[in-house]
Amino acid sequence: MTSTEPRTRLLAGSFLATAALAAAALVLPTGFVVRGPGPTEDTLGEQNDVPLVEISGATTYPPSGELRLTTVSVGGGPVSDVFAADVLAAWASPQRAVLPAEAVFPVGITQQEQQQQGQQQMTTSQQSATAAALTELGYTVPAKLTIAGAPAGSPAEGSSPRAT
Repeated sequence: MTSTEPRTRLLAGSFLATAALAAAALVLPTGFVVRGPGPTEDTLGEQNDVPLVEISGATTYPPSGELRLTTVSVGGGPVSDVFAADVLAAWASPQRAVLPAEAVFPVGITQQEQQQQGQQQMTTSQQSATAAALTELGYTVPAKLTIAGAPAGSPAEGSSPRAT
């Protein structure tokens, strides 16, 4: 037995332990959110043979092209787990961004609350698009702004919600 043999075993064991720890670290969830381009949808098209956008009571014309709804894909936070390998890949991609989860989602929000908030934002967006289209067609669209709350630390914090 030579004096380098124990050193070689120690080095090999250290290398294996380091490799195992690095591999385990790549599959551990992180506190980051990865944001990137999501799918697009032609809103002038149909889904299950039902038009995605339909206007009744006004003259319409067949579309000659596409009107694409663009989306943003978000992984992490309450939505899903983002692993260290995902974060490293996103840092290397010019189309994706890595952000701390707290920069995108309120601390403590649940997946269900996030889904409800996302659905409410989509409904509001659809209503705004409808109002814009009707206004363009010459209709008068009554508008009502409701303040549901104010972020903590903002000047409006503590104000009671009211309709204006």
